[in-house]
Amino acid sequence: MRSTSKFSRAGSLARRRPLLIAVTIAVVFAAAAGIAYANIPDSSGVIHGCYKKTSPQQGTLRVVDSEKGQTCGASENTLNWNQMGPRGARGPSDAYLAADDGKTIDIGGTTLATLTLPAGNYTIEAKTGVYSIGGDAKDDIVDCLLKAGNTTIDEDQVRIDGLGDGTNDDNEFMNFIGTASFGATETVSLVCSSSFSSSESTKLLATQVETLH
Repeated sequence: MRSTSKFSRAGSLARRRPLLIAVTIAVVFAAAAGIAYANIPDSSGVIHGCYKKTSPQQGTLRVVDSEKGQTCGASENTLNWNQMGPRGARGPSDAYLAADDGKTIDIGGTTLATLTLPAGNYTIEAKTGVYSIGGDAKDDIVDCLLKAGNTTIDEDQVRIDGLGDGTNDDNEFMNFIGTASFGATETVSLVCSSSFSSSESTKLLATQVETLH
């Protein structure tokens, strides 16, 4: 009778062994599935991590699943990052324009166009046409300055032939270009002087840029 009982228990164990193996396999697959479906990065694309801030193992980093409630321990600091960094803010790129149809240019200096600009870095361009209004054969000199405050950015000078000289043109076109950096609000202007000339189609353009090279 004792021998029969041993065989009975052995047979029972043999029958249970496949069931135990099946349960073990199921547990392994369930754990693997849990790892596969971890929310790392989270729904916002952020990876949450913790790094050890004290010894031993200071600086050790581990990744946690915040959407499953996992958090850093008391001996850890939080470290979060993106798989792709966020788009940076666009640099300034504002344009300012002043225009004038025409003015008589005085010998003491006439402001043809002006802009008041906020602090920043700028590329500055200007153009104007000039022509004689003297009504005789005298030549005239037109001198123009592109200025930022009291600083001259660019300068040009042309000779205008008098209207009485039919063999020569009595108008010219002038172009200016430069850059400037302002730490505070500043005025940019195109100022010209002459004895008996006038301007036409004046334009002054300032474009704000992030960096000047």
